[in-house]
Amino acid sequence: MNISSSLHELCWCLPSVCSWEEGIAHSEFLMQHHYNSPEPVPSVTDMAVLPDDWGLDFVIAGFAKCGTTQLVEALRQHPEVSISRHEHRFLDNAAYVKMQDEVAAQLACAKLAARFGRLDGIGEQLSSEAGGGPAVSFEISVTSSGGSRQLAERVAMLCFDKLKDGEAKAKVESFRAVLHGHCKAVGGKDVPDDSEAWKKCRVTLKHSSPLCSFTFQPDGKGAPTQFQTTVGAVGGNVIEAERIARICYTKFESGASKEQVLDLRSSLYAKAMENAAKRQKVLLKGK
Repeated sequence: MNISSSLHELCWCLPSVCSWEEGIAHSEFLMQHHYNSPEPVPSVTDMAVLPDDWGLDFVIAGFAKCGTTQLVEALRQHPEVSISRHEHRFLDNAAYVKMQDEVAAQLACAKLAARFGRLDGIGEQLSSEAGGGPAVSFEISVTSSGGSRQLAERVAMLCFDKLKDGEAKAKVESFRAVLHGHCKAVGGKDVPDDSEAWKKCRVTLKHSSPLCSFTFQPDGKGAPTQFQTTVGAVGGNVIEAERIARICYTKFESGASKEQVLDLRSSLYAKAMENAAKRQKVLLKGK
C-alpha cells in the first residue's frame, strides 16, 4: 500500500481490494491510532503501525492524496464517505484560515457527510473560527430542514457565514430557526440532489437586496447568460429563492431560452406567494 503524508495536507489511501465500507473502517482505524484512541478499530488490511511524527490531518479511504478544493468536490460526489470526527484539528490549523471564504464554508459543511450515506437526524456539529476566537459548536437538524440533506447543508453554510463574520451564537441560532421555517415553507418539487444547480445557485445575503444569481454558459461555449431570483419576490424566503433559481438553472440546461426561463420564474414566484398566503392562513387559524 502506498501511503503519502504531509503536514496540513489531506492523505487518502485504499487498497484496491477493499470495499467502501472496509475502506471507511480502515481510515477510522488510521485516525484513531494517530490520535491515540484507547480502542482503535481493527484494521481490515495488513497495516503497519504509523509513526508518531506523521502529522496527518486526514486519512480517508478511496482516493489519492489531494488538496482542500478536491476534498470538497469529492465529498459532494461521494456522500457515502465521511470525514473523521477529528476533523476540527484541520479546521484549527493555519492553512484553514487562509482559505477563501467559499471553500472554507464548503469544508465546514462537509461535516454533514454521514457514515455510509446516512445523515444524523439530530444534526452534525459544525465548527467555525468565528471572529478569530475559539471554535464554536453548532448543530444543524436535518429533520428541521424539511428532511433534506441538501437543504441542511445550505442552512449550515448560511449559518457558518454568520459565525465566521463574528455574529453572536444566539443570533445565529435565531437565524437558523428562521431558515428551518423557510425549508418547511417551500412550495413544490426541487431539482435532483446531484444537479449542478446546487453548486451554482446560492443566495447572497450581504447584498442590499438579497438575491440568488448565477451565470449559465452551456459547455463553456457561447455568450454567458446572467440570471437571478430575489428573496423579496418570494416574501423573504431565502430557501425558496434558491429553489426557484435551481429550477430555472435546470431549465436553461434543457435548452430553453432566457425568455422561456423568465416566464417560468414568474410562474414559480406566483406559486410561491400563493403557497405562502395559504400557509399564513393556516397559521392564523391555529391561533
